[in-house]
Amino acid sequence: MTRFGRELRLWRTHRRLTQLDLSIRAETTARHVSFLETGRSRPSTDMVTRLADALELSERDRASLLRGAGLPAAAPADQRTEASDVLWYAARSIVAAHEPQPAFVFDQSWNVLLANPSGEALLGDERNLVEALFAGEWRSRIANWRDVAWVVRRRLRHVVAESAPNDELEALANLADAALDGAAAPAAELDEHSVSPVFVFDGLEVRTVSVVAQFGSLPATGDLQVELIYAIDDQGREFFDGLAASSSARGALDSRDGH
Repeated sequence: MTRFGRELRLWRTHRRLTQLDLSIRAETTARHVSFLETGRSRPSTDMVTRLADALELSERDRASLLRGAGLPAAAPADQRTEASDVLWYAARSIVAAHEPQPAFVFDQSWNVLLANPSGEALLGDERNLVEALFAGEWRSRIANWRDVAWVVRRRLRHVVAESAPNDELEALANLADAALDGAAAPAAELDEHSVSPVFVFDGLEVRTVSVVAQFGSLPATGDLQVELIYAIDDQGREFFDGLAASSSARGALDSRDGH
């Protein structure tokens, strides 16, 4: 059972509702409620909102339910502090200033909360950096995928070992394990703190280095981290210049891939 599933079940039983009762209130099916509680289904933001409404949750508890589902949640007003507002402002400013090169703000479970235009384009339809790397488009877009994947897997396992129990993080680490199952480890030991993905678009290699800054843990920031991707040569910088200038960022990627 996931963190979201546990919270949903606790709130449902606290309100003395059956799965059928809750499904009627949330305009879904009892089967779907059951799948959400057991972790067989993953909820959308709209579904979490409908369930929260049906359960009459406070703003604070609604935000907790969203985070439990791995979805971005606005911090409750009573948790917003001057310090957390400053951190959010800093994160937004860093991401904007990094344009035209990609930048992402993500939480402790690697869910992307904010990205600049070139970051959105590079990410595509994915909203989680780990899923993008191990199960999404980045797996085929990164020429040195195995090296990058081993570094990220090591980071994930380190975070899981050092953190409080977190079902979502454990699931992401398991995803990384499964993706690398049978793949030989790099001959040379890789630095856990350094990753240099080489993105490929229609034969064009975009060599980069990725730097991650962590802002620390505050209730309203969700352990915010910022990832900045730097092109390390003129060819890469020109590519990101064109990506950022495009009127349709996603279309820019598709056109380079010949789609």
